[in-house]
Amino acid sequence: MGNYHYTLFGPIFFDDKIEFKHKKPIDTVSKIKEKEEVNSCPLCGGKYYLMTGKMQIDVMIENWLERTNFNPIADVYRHSFLEKRRCLDCGLYFYNYHLPDSEDLYKKIMETVPYYTNYRWEYGAATEFIEKQKPKSLIEIGAGTGNFVERIKNVVSHVLASEYNREAIEICRQKGIDTSTEDISKLNQKFDIVCAFEVLEHVWHTKPFMENCLNLLNKGGWLIFGTPDPEGALAINGTGFLNLPPHHQFEFSYQSFEYLAKTYNLKILEYKKSELDYRTYLKYVENITKKPLTAPDIQGYLETKKSLTGHSHFVVFEKP
Repeated sequence: MGNYHYTLFGPIFFDDKIEFKHKKPIDTVSKIKEKEEVNSCPLCGGKYYLMTGKMQIDVMIENWLERTNFNPIADVYRHSFLEKRRCLDCGLYFYNYHLPDSEDLYKKIMETVPYYTNYRWEYGAATEFIEKQKPKSLIEIGAGTGNFVERIKNVVSHVLASEYNREAIEICRQKGIDTSTEDISKLNQKFDIVCAFEVLEHVWHTKPFMENCLNLLNKGGWLIFGTPDPEGALAINGTGFLNLPPHHQFEFSYQSFEYLAKTYNLKILEYKKSELDYRTYLKYVENITKKPLTAPDIQGYLETKKSLTGHSHFVVFEKP
């Protein structure tokens, strides 16, 4: 496995003696022959950015092979470096290449690693908001195996799950969840709440996605996102292979949410960061000291929680 060098904003991967048995990319990316370079911010078009990390793509492929036994990155990128950048205009974290995802990618991930968790911190934050606002209808985009909609289907009278992963859709339907496979741009319905958890960072075309979400939303309704927080613990602990392209395309900072609110005439009604959990704290200490923590350190954890937040954040936009 390659070496990990952590910076304030994320990891730098480098290994000049990589040795692994190369496996061809999965079919959906194997035909890519030219690199798709990204020379401006994909969200706002800004030309000015900070480079916050540099990752050797050979090492990224090695990590994918070691963890999942498949390679989702096209051969044309193999000997390149992936640069992580922070747009100075809108705060989006993006990369110098677009490494595309695919349906095959998600299918293979589901076969090899635990993917759809039963509970996310954002589910609790959203449930609390829903119980307070009492909406009549809700759609979750990218509902996975339906773990969130199962949680709130008795609180909201009309709940729809939207998903395109075939294996996840089958699980939703086995649970009796009303599930749509149709592209959200073609849905002819309106909802009081449109929500998406750990989805926004996967979507390469953010603007059409935002427009589709808002078209589904009633006036006075709420758009809810939960997404990784690049300026919480991830900034110190670094980014795992599933937080990088082709799985995650971007990371949205609070400044990015402000940009979305301004661009689409929305109001940020609620914003929360997840708390630092003890397991993440242990990784933080190891990264800082270069040694594992061998004894309980509750006091250090409580002190660190005052200044360092967890891995994700949560925002509620209100549509006027």
